[in-house]
Amino acid sequence: MAERIVELEDALAASKKDADDGWSHASAQEVDATEWAHLWKGAHEWGVRRRLAWLSARRRAAHESDMAADAVAHLAADRDRWKRAAEQNGVLYAAAENQRDDARQETARFRSYAADVKAVRGWALDGSEDCPLRFLREVHESTHELETAEREGRPFVSRTHRRAARGDFDEVR
Repeated sequence: MAERIVELEDALAASKKDADDGWSHASAQEVDATEWAHLWKGAHEWGVRRRLAWLSARRRAAHESDMAADAVAHLAADRDRWKRAAEQNGVLYAAAENQRDDARQETARFRSYAADVKAVRGWALDGSEDCPLRFLREVHESTHELETAEREGRPFVSRTHRRAARGDFDEVR
């Protein structure tokens, strides 16, 4: 029986040693598993971050592409608007050129008319007895009085009305 007890104690010691070794082996494996789980979780999070960064970059690129397309559309619209404005300005410029040419012709015509009027006035106002248009002297003086009255802002009373009011008319010659 003592032998049996010694054998049982040896078996118990051996099983205890195996149990201790088993426990330490299990705890080492648990530590390793925890480390692997931690590493796996970090790798997974890194992959998730990388995918999110890729998606974000892709979204940004798509947004920038949309913005660029919008900018190109705006530039095209601006270019078309500027082109229409340039065409319209060209038409307006051509019309202004025509009006300027017409105004130059009209000015030349009026200048020749003014020269004719000055010649007639000079001939009528020089006091020549041989001037057949002596009445133009009175017309010129009346015109001058009318311009003066308009400039001064007073009413115009013609020379004829003033003479009629005074009662002195020249005899008709």
